[in-house]
Amino acid sequence: MFAAPLALLSLISIPVLLGIYWLRGKSRRHVVSSHIFFQSISTRAPSSKKWYADRLPPSFWLEALVLALLSLALANPLFGEAQKMRVCLVLDQSFSMLAGSPSALESAKSELVRLMDEEIDVQRVFFAGSNLTSHVPDQQRTWINAWDGMDNHANLAEAIQSALDVGLPVHVMTDHAAKGPLAPEVMWHAFGTPAENVGIVAVHRSPHPDEPTLIQIGNFSIHPNAITLKINDQRVVVELATRELKTIPVTVESDGLLRLELDDDALAIDNQVWVASSARAPVRVLLTEDREDLNRALSDALDHHPDVVLVTENPELVFGDPYENQWHVQFVAADQILKGPYLSDKRHPLLEGTSWSDFVGCFAELPGRPLVWQGQLSLVTVLEGTSSKSIYVGYGDHSNLLRHSNFPIMIWNLVRWRMNARDQPRHSHTNLGSTLRIPLAPTALLTDPAGRVQELHEGVFAPRMVGLWTLVAGESRWDLTVAASSADESNLLSAVTGTWGEIAVEKSPSKWRGPLLLVALAVLLGYGWLLAMGRLR
Repeated sequence: MFAAPLALLSLISIPVLLGIYWLRGKSRRHVVSSHIFFQSISTRAPSSKKWYADRLPPSFWLEALVLALLSLALANPLFGEAQKMRVCLVLDQSFSMLAGSPSALESAKSELVRLMDEEIDVQRVFFAGSNLTSHVPDQQRTWINAWDGMDNHANLAEAIQSALDVGLPVHVMTDHAAKGPLAPEVMWHAFGTPAENVGIVAVHRSPHPDEPTLIQIGNFSIHPNAITLKINDQRVVVELATRELKTIPVTVESDGLLRLELDDDALAIDNQVWVASSARAPVRVLLTEDREDLNRALSDALDHHPDVVLVTENPELVFGDPYENQWHVQFVAADQILKGPYLSDKRHPLLEGTSWSDFVGCFAELPGRPLVWQGQLSLVTVLEGTSSKSIYVGYGDHSNLLRHSNFPIMIWNLVRWRMNARDQPRHSHTNLGSTLRIPLAPTALLTDPAGRVQELHEGVFAPRMVGLWTLVAGESRWDLTVAASSADESNLLSAVTGTWGEIAVEKSPSKWRGPLLLVALAVLLGYGWLLAMGRLR
């Protein structure tokens, strides 16, 4: 209740003072001293059983005034002001915050503004999404606009721990209750409203155009549902049991585009998704190797690869002699037979999944950086240029390379490596909160679903909007689709409104404390002077 125990002691001293002067008034033979200076006052009151105010000398009123001023100066109940608490914020960025009317996000922002105006001083803001980001707030509060609820997931536990590491109390703003006990320094605010919802919770996009795309629909209701799924201009009725997740295959034609949409409900963002055709075309491979055994082994390894097409011109990968500054693999005659153990760089994409324990190879001095080697001799090397890569492989009649399981593994690894190095997107579909790296020139342009055009900065695609995006680089164009697909976030049954946790609010010293103390000191000095001069009798 008080800023210091001295305030309480000062208040207690007032009735003690009254008792002293009462004893003084009752006593006719014994002198009673003053309360503060302990100076005897010789004047005795006449005998009387009644208490009269005019029998209280000025010394009593001066001492009572000093004690009252000290009490007011030290006590906060009347004059203390609540001090804004320095805190960290953890803000839920998941798309479930967009549910409701008003949405949980809108309610949370209104409460946050009120708290900042009246109670808290925000030192650090942590946005809890698929990836944790933090901001140091500015006075204009522009960072609030970055709280948009456009993420597929909110990792609140990681964000709270990062905020606690700062060493300040933490306020969490979300739409559901905490899943466990809260730390003493955490205040939990939830603004959700429980509701039934049906949403598209997953999109499994195959990279191969001839394979269907799998769409998963979730019924987060306490009763069965029959919903209408619109696929472009077609309508399909989907029966869903209580809390059922149902998978539906859809086929996208080559260079085609589908829009799937559900009926309106409590959450709009998970009711639609775009599906584009695969952005991955097969790798064009040219075989120029004239050795029959090598040609046959290469053909066997490539014929069954779903991402390879054999061509006679304009190749992306060549097996044989170098061809117009393209990626190529050259088999070099080698006669140095070596048995293991060998040294190998298994972190290289060409050697993933390989094992050289039972391999017998023909080694030679090959150009480039060695990937499989023994001493000064190499079996596989790579020479990497700006736009092409040259792979050299030692081969001889006594090598078991073509019969070993490593051979098709390396061929398949090479095709994947070449495909991933293309100047184009590797995937045509992603979710909110995901980050795709697209190896394109800086001049690539992105058009978002609202029609706004922006540059692709440093090849990083981190969408904050669902729908159909368009990527253009030179004369090439790709469709990219972004969805809000998460069963955890589409399930609104556990949403709740409430506040949990309590953090003690400190009060700042009263702005009147200094003046009151000065007045008390002045009265005290004047009182002492009057006693010293014999003016009080």
